[in-house]
Amino acid sequence: MTTNKPSTQLRPGRSKLRISHLASFPLTLWLAGCGLQQATYEDQEPIETAELEQDAQYEPTGFLETLEEEVPFDISERLEGPEDPDSNIIQGRFVIRLRPAPAHQQLTGAPASPLTIDPALAEDLRRLVKDQAKHLLDPSDLPESERNPSDTSLEHTFVFESDHSSTNVTETLSDHEQVAWVEPVRRLHAFRSADDPAFDEHDMQWNMKDLDVEYAWDHVDGSGTVVAVIDAASALNGSDAPTSVLGGMDLVDWEDLPLSFTPTDSLWGHGSHVAGTVAQATDNGIGAVGVAPGATILPIRVLDIYGNSDTSVVAMGIYFAVFRGADVINLSLGGPGKSQVLEEACRFAYEQGVTVVAATGNEGYFSSIAQPAVFPTTLAVGASNIYGGPANYSNSSFELDLLAPGGDATPDADGNGYLDGILQQRCPLGLASLCNYTFSVGTSHAAPHVSGVVAMFHEMGLKDPDAIRTLLRETAEDWGYGWQHRHGYGVLDLPAVFDALGYPSPEPQ
Repeated sequence: MTTNKPSTQLRPGRSKLRISHLASFPLTLWLAGCGLQQATYEDQEPIETAELEQDAQYEPTGFLETLEEEVPFDISERLEGPEDPDSNIIQGRFVIRLRPAPAHQQLTGAPASPLTIDPALAEDLRRLVKDQAKHLLDPSDLPESERNPSDTSLEHTFVFESDHSSTNVTETLSDHEQVAWVEPVRRLHAFRSADDPAFDEHDMQWNMKDLDVEYAWDHVDGSGTVVAVIDAASALNGSDAPTSVLGGMDLVDWEDLPLSFTPTDSLWGHGSHVAGTVAQATDNGIGAVGVAPGATILPIRVLDIYGNSDTSVVAMGIYFAVFRGADVINLSLGGPGKSQVLEEACRFAYEQGVTVVAATGNEGYFSSIAQPAVFPTTLAVGASNIYGGPANYSNSSFELDLLAPGGDATPDADGNGYLDGILQQRCPLGLASLCNYTFSVGTSHAAPHVSGVVAMFHEMGLKDPDAIRTLLRETAEDWGYGWQHRHGYGVLDLPAVFDALGYPSPEPQ
């Protein structure tokens, strides 16, 4: 056995790529434009949104004054899938997973280290990696209470930049036995698009009526469950915001706002609208209702103000959601292709007992759904319209699990004078002064209906992701046809779920 051959070592969390070292920085220096606000870890208990400082006091006298409609999707022809599934690759950015080196390559007497780099691999890394590589997420940088030793692979996963082509980098590094996988980073994006007057007096939330949420609230409302909304942050400032919110994480603007999580959102309020569908404040005499108003929202910001992100940042958000104790993760975002780092993050959440709910996308593809919905460890949710059929924009494929209300550009089938979309409060840029109520359409708004229902399951003690998937599939309204290509196993049917769990059937309307 040779022991005098030079080798490259990875010291946990601190070493830099200088001559022969792959590096990782402290988590707070993780990646330009992305990171963690350390102060957010200190706030572990749910907080009432009324206690949060607002940018301006704004209490609309009537929600009808703030109603808006988003431009509906125009899908004239359903395509099989994207013409170029690699169109969202970000040139020059990569993620790599390394395996520990074989025992014969370890240095005798060397300090303990998670990795020792093979010399040939080290040479290629010196040539291909620009500046330095950094840990995707180093568990040793997390507070001890939130470390999860069961996922040691995070110690071996790094992000880096390169001036070389994607083909050159991936083919060269993949030839090394010590490289488990290497891939380019891919761009992801948001899929945009009680006595509460919108629900009760004005009957504008057809989706909530179809689900029969009032019957469900007689039994459970998601209390005691944490739903991570990994998005463009969430509605924390609005007059109708969810009432229970954990201190969040900003993985986008941490350099500009290093001391605390600041409520924010995309230009069109995507995150606040999604969070509202899960847990809008309910029975408060204001605006709209949510599916599971008792649930606690954990806002994790991965999308910038334009609704864009990438696979490495979203994967990091998933790991953080698990470490912070999320029971359910909602992902109303995605893009084409399949990313290894994102798939492994979803698998990790699943293995920790977290149900991951993901939207299938709005391109109208016939045989292709977006990642992360395409992964086997996520619940893939497409959109149904007001008639209970699949919306024309909703992506479908054999991975589709079920549909939930996402709305459609139908000609006002319910006769209320508005688009048959999903109505919730949204707060563009996280500003209370801009909050309004919007009818939005898309699979982004279908997924949180399912996340809210899963929150109810957790309150009832049903927490296993596989059991939850089976129950949703078996109770979905399928009109007797079983699984269908555009429908999946059918449309989310909340009364049927409760019936299957032994609860009495709701009274006829």
